[in-house]
Amino acid sequence: MLKLITGFALLAGLPMLSEKLLGLLGLRFPAALLGMVFLFLLLRFKAISEKWVEGACNFMLANMVILFVPILVEIAAYKELLLKNGVALFAAVFLSALVTIVCTGLAADFFVRRANAKRAFKEGASK
Repeated sequence: MLKLITGFALLAGLPMLSEKLLGLLGLRFPAALLGMVFLFLLLRFKAISEKWVEGACNFMLANMVILFVPILVEIAAYKELLLKNGVALFAAVFLSALVTIVCTGLAADFFVRRANAKRAFKEGASK
């Protein structure tokens, strides 16, 4: 139970801390995004343990549908906009998702090939 509370405190606290920091520095940047960067850096450099946030992350993933209910309710408020521009909105979302998937695949392929080339070079140099 303590790990779950710690995880939620970290996941909620880092964006709040980011918001305060951005306010003090007078910068305009999404606090939630900066909070994710801080979380990544803390995990990457092992300043915090993955186990500290694992429980909270698993809980949120298991209940993700509930977390999207407010978004669906808000979308229903824009019924006329969706009826009028639904095809254009759908096309924009579909195309942006497609571009994201293609770019992610190409980037992953590039990094895998680069890692394999480095591995092959090291193996060849050690012989």
